Amino acid sequence: MATAREVIKGALVLLKIRPAESPVTDAEASDGLRDLNNMLNWWSIDGIDIDWETVEDLDETLYVDDGVIGPIESNLAIYIAPQYSAPVEPWLAVRAEAEKRSVRARVLPDPSEFPDTLPVGSGNEWTNYVADGDSPNNLISTRFYPKNIDRKCN
Repeated sequence: MATAREVIKGALVLLKIRPAESPVTDAEASDGLRDLNNMLNWWSIDGIDIDWETVEDLDETLYVDDGVIGPIESNLAIYIAPQYSAPVEPWLAVRAEAEKRSVRARVLPDPSEFPDTLPVGSGNEWTNYVADGDSPNNLISTRFYPKNIDRKCN
C-alpha cells in the first residue's frame, strides 16, 4: 500500500522534477492530489475500474492492488508533465502505455446480458415443460436466451 503523497512523489521523480531524497512541496502535493484523482476518475470512465475512491488527504492510504501503484505513478507522470513543461522521455511513455494496457487487461468487464432475441446456438437449446396456470405442461423451447419469461418459442 502507498499513500497519495508517495505516488505523487514517485511521478515527480520519474519526470526528474524532484530528486528521490527531497520532499514534495505543498504546491506540488496539492496539485498532484487533484491530478491523481482526476486521472483515476478518468480511468474509471474509460473502463479501467480499479475500485478507486477519491482521496482527499495526501497521507491517506490508497486501497488499490499493490500491482497498480507503479502503473499509476508512471501514468500520473505523463498526465502532469505538461504542467511542469517537463519532457516525457520515450522509455517513460512506453512504460506508462504498457502498464496501463496491463492494468486494463486485469480488470474484468461487467458480464453482459444477452437479449431474448439472441439465439443460444445450435445444439445449445433445450426443451422444458412449464406449468403456467392457464395451460399446464406447455412445452417451452429455449432457442433464445430467456430474458423475458413471457416470450415463449414453441
